[in-house]
Amino acid sequence: MKNWRKGLNKKLVNQIYQLEPEDVDFEFHYPIYTRCKIKTKDGRVGIGYAICSIKDEFDQRVGKNKAAGRAVKALIKQRNCDYVRSEWDEIPNTWTKKQIDRLLRFKGLPKSCLVER
Repeated sequence: MKNWRKGLNKKLVNQIYQLEPEDVDFEFHYPIYTRCKIKTKDGRVGIGYAICSIKDEFDQRVGKNKAAGRAVKALIKQRNCDYVRSEWDEIPNTWTKKQIDRLLRFKGLPKSCLVER
């Protein structure tokens, strides 16, 4: 279970340890997104996603930190789901068609969520 710490900033690692994790799991879907799932000893599960913009170079470390931060946020705030932009008025008018198409593939995907047993 110790390998999950690699590439995460120290503050985030400490926050995760304070949650008393039973398991911390990362899933990488190069070059699109990173998912972090934190399962605590009391059975709660926090999930966070980091979606890479097509304007950015996929960086596993950055994605890992963003996804883990969102999973921690879900567990700390004990609330469910900050969703990826899903309304047209939330999409900047400077975005290209390619950026919008990529976003729409994730419409309704939560950036973070809390799942309880």
